[in-house]
Order: sequence, then structure tokens, then C-alpha cells
Amino acid sequence: MKNNNMNAFAISMNKENGVLTVTLEGRLDKITTLTAEKMIAEEMQDQSELVLDLVKLEYISSAGIRMLVSLHKQFRDRRMTIINVRPTIREILTLGNLTNYLL
Repeated sequence: MKNNNMNAFAISMNKENGVLTVTLEGRLDKITTLTAEKMIAEEMQDQSELVLDLVKLEYISSAGIRMLVSLHKQFRDRRMTIINVRPTIREILTLGNLTNYLL
């Protein structure tokens, strides 16, 4: 039996003074990454800075990592900051040699 909570994901966004703060919650995987990336790109149209808050992110797949790298490249002319990274997520980024690049 498939547990629907396995794919639990939520995204919340706040715009203030040209800064889009995005809080990702739950699992960032192949399915949820598509939704998240599209929503973030749409909301970043008129923003100068992107802050990704990962305090509630419990899991990230390779697709989620790819999304972070893609956002970093896409908004390289603006500031992108990733905050509140849980130890398990930080470990995954460290194993991929991405901490210096993304954090």
C-alpha cells in the first residue's frame, strides 16, 4: 500500500523589499521539484534576491539537488542564499562537493 505522506511537500513564499523567501517543507524529489522550480521561477520575475529556507526540508533527491544548482545558475545575476540547512541535507550537499558552491 502506498503511503501518500511519503511524497508530502509544501512550499511557502514571502516577498518583501525585492527579496523572495521560499520555505521548502517535506520531500524535494523528482515529482515535487518540478512544481517547486516552476513556482519559484514565476515569483522571481521582479525580485532581486532569492532566499531558500530549508529548515523544514527532510529529504532531497538528486533532482532536488539539480534544482538548487539550476536556480543558482538561473539567478546568478541576483543574490541567492540558502539558510537553515538541516545536518542530513548539508551532509548530502557536502558529499556532492556543493557546499562551497551553494552555501
